[in-house]
This record gives sequence, C-alpha cells and structure tokens, in this order.
Amino acid sequence: MVRFRKGVIVLGIAAAFGATAFAAPAASAAPRWASNYWTGKNPDTSGCTNDARTIYSRQLGDGNGHVSSATIQLRYSPYCKAAWAKLVNGWPADPGSNEGCKVVVRREDGRAYSAVVDPGDTSAYTLMVDDDQTHNSLYASRAEGRCDSNVYTYTNSTPYY
Repeated sequence: MVRFRKGVIVLGIAAAFGATAFAAPAASAAPRWASNYWTGKNPDTSGCTNDARTIYSRQLGDGNGHVSSATIQLRYSPYCKAAWAKLVNGWPADPGSNEGCKVVVRREDGRAYSAVVDPGDTSAYTLMVDDDQTHNSLYASRAEGRCDSNVYTYTNSTPYY
C-alpha cells in the first residue's frame, strides 16, 4: 500500500507539471499572420524557405517571340503565410548601365519589394509580403520580372495568388 501511495503522489506531481508544461497559449496571443509579421523579412534567414513551394513560374520574353533564359517564380511558405519573388538564370547589370535583371513581389494593396541580380550571380530574391491564403486574405501577391540586355527588354509577371 505504501508503494501505491508513492506512485499516486509521483503520478499526481507529474500530472501537475505536465499540465503546466503543455498548457495552451493564452487566448490573447496573436496568430503569426495577424500583423504582417513576416512582411519585409528575408525568406532564407527567417526559415520560411523550409516549406516553401513555387506557386507560379514564368519565363521572361520581349513579346515578339524572343525569350530569355531568366525565369521568375512566385514562392510561398504555408507555415509563414508569406510570399516572395525569385529570379533564376538572370544576369547582373554592367557597371554604369541600366542592363541586368530585377525581380519584384507585389501585393494587391501596393506593398512591393524588389531585388536585382548582384555581380557574379545569376539569381535574386525579394523580401517577403504577408499572403495568408487560409484566412481569406485581401492581399494576394504576384511576381514581376524584368531583364534588360543591350538588344532586348524581357518582362513577365505571374498571376496573383
């Protein structure tokens, strides 16, 4: 009987500690998406690339049949509920010129972030914008890209997501 009582006491203490350790967050805690938490943050350093997927991908062209090697992507993280734009297979601008590639993520409310391909690189990505698809967000996002060469200007954009 002594053993049983000790076991009951230990079990009671464990239950008390377990209930405290696993308590649900306070009802007043704001969800991740409530205040544009991820807007303006870097997708790589924030960890939002861990579950990211490419929603849309579009090759850039000049509208007259000439296509570029550059492609834009609208990337989305379901965990972060945020979107950003990425450009791959682009080229940097020559010093003192307007050539090179630029990518923009644009939200329907006008918030936008852009990035250019840096010297020695072929890709670029933007900071993130809030794009919560699970709570009927009014802020759908899209990717836009532009690459200028000394001959052609290649552009394209993805649909809003």
